[in-house]
Formats: sequence, structure tokens, C-alpha cells
Amino acid sequence: MDAGEGWRVYSTPAGELRVYTHPCVYEPAEDSFLAIRALSFLAREGYRPRVVVDAGTGSGILALAASRLFPAALLLGVDINPYAVEAARRTLQGADASLLLCRWLSCIKGPVDLVVVNPPYLPVMDEVRECRELALAWSGAPGVLEEACKGAARISRVIVMVYSSLSNWDAPACLEGEGFRVVEVFEESYFMEKLYAVVAERGG
Repeated sequence: MDAGEGWRVYSTPAGELRVYTHPCVYEPAEDSFLAIRALSFLAREGYRPRVVVDAGTGSGILALAASRLFPAALLLGVDINPYAVEAARRTLQGADASLLLCRWLSCIKGPVDLVVVNPPYLPVMDEVRECRELALAWSGAPGVLEEACKGAARISRVIVMVYSSLSNWDAPACLEGEGFRVVEVFEESYFMEKLYAVVAERGG
């Protein structure tokens, strides 16, 4: 069930996060929390990024988690959905964050220290949703995952990327093809699906 507009509190590996939701913005779910697990791993390993980009920020929950885990970092949230940019703006009130309305990372030249990307990974468009923006957040057109991977690789030293077994797409292979080394993979199993969060860093 989709969230209505308003504030919600989510219990995550980065602590309780207060997030502003909107009916036309992807509601934080299992994939969001898996990405936060990966970010928490980086924090425990002592990684201290100066600039963190949340590509496809949605409600802003991943950027908010990053602000807790990496309090000295400058945060950039990017989304093509104007409802998401506004929701994230409310979520990130008080954080050292900027929000940009653009497709993936096309508006960022880099370099940056960390990109976290939770792209729309379902293989088909969900036609029943009332908001086209929300449908796009669930289901990516062909090539979206590859675009997200290569866009992150273009600007960042370290990448956290979420993907699903249903997408029939290999994120580690894409990242390795872009010169990254996979450091850690987190996974969760659900009825007919596995979700993965990959942590990768630029090799050499």
C-alpha cells in the first residue's frame, strides 16, 4: 500500500529516521533499508566521505541515513520527480544538503566520494498506478539500470547500488566493467525475489 502524504518514522540500521512521504513518491521499503545496511557497513569500516550523492533520492531517506552515518559530509540528492525533490527537501530540513531536479546524475560533474543508487529495477512498467512518477520509481525502462550504474561510475570513488533478482541484471558485472572492485554484497530473500546491495570501490 502506498503512503499518503505526511511524516512517517522508520526504524533502520542508521536509527529511527523521520521521513516525509507523498503519494507520488516511492515509499521507503525493504530495498531502502538494505541500502542503509550497506551505508552502515561503510561507516563501520571507517569510510568518511566528504561528498555523498543520493541518485534517485525519492523521499530522501537514504540521504538522511547518510547524514547520520557521515555527519561531516555534504549531501546531494538528485531526482527527476518534482514531488520527490519536494518530499526530500522536507525530510532533509536541517541537514547540510542540496537537492537537484534532473535525470540521474546528468547534472553532476563530480568527482564525489560516494554515490548511493536505488534505481527502479522491476522489469516492466506498472500501469495501474495513478502517478506516472511513482510508476517510474518502481519500474525502469530498458537501460535504466545500466545508465544508473555507468553514471555513478563516472563520478564516484565508492558506489552503493541496489538491485533485484527479478531484474535479470548483474550489478557487480556492470561495476567491475567500469573499473570497480566489489567489496561487499548484502542480500535479503523474499517470496520470489532476492534483493542485493553492492558496495564497490574504484580499483587501483
